[in-house]
Amino acid sequence: MVDPNLVTFVLTIVNILVLFYLLKRFLFKPIGEFMENRKNEIKQNLEDAEKERQEAEKLKEQYYEKLRGAKSEAQEIIQQARQREEEIIKEAKQEAKQEADDMIARAREEINQEQKKAIESLRSEVSDLTIQITERVLNDTIDKDQQKKLVQKYLKEVGRVS
Repeated sequence: MVDPNLVTFVLTIVNILVLFYLLKRFLFKPIGEFMENRKNEIKQNLEDAEKERQEAEKLKEQYYEKLRGAKSEAQEIIQQARQREEEIIKEAKQEAKQEADDMIARAREEINQEQKKAIESLRSEVSDLTIQITERVLNDTIDKDQQKKLVQKYLKEVGRVS
């Protein structure tokens, strides 16, 4: 008779072999294929990433080149703007000076005209006052003291008017 431990042992070995075969066929093989596919996918992703990194490096270099060109162009534009600013300021100063000179000349001309008008007006008033004084003196028959007072009074009036 066969020993029950031996039968159990053999059946356990057979079970392990069947389990190993089933695991290998249904679990290890798909997992191996999955792992191989995943490895290939990762490898492809790494290659793609390297290509993209190299392309990004090229783009970065192009960007920096354009940036250097833009900075140079910006400096040139700034320099031109400063020159134009100086020209505009110079022109504005010249225009302002010319306008001020013109205003001063016009003001002087107006002052001269007003002065001439004032002198003419003063002359007219003095002659009118002289005529009035003469008329009063001739109309009034007064003594010498009154004449002196009257002349002084009229002179004071003339002094206030002028």
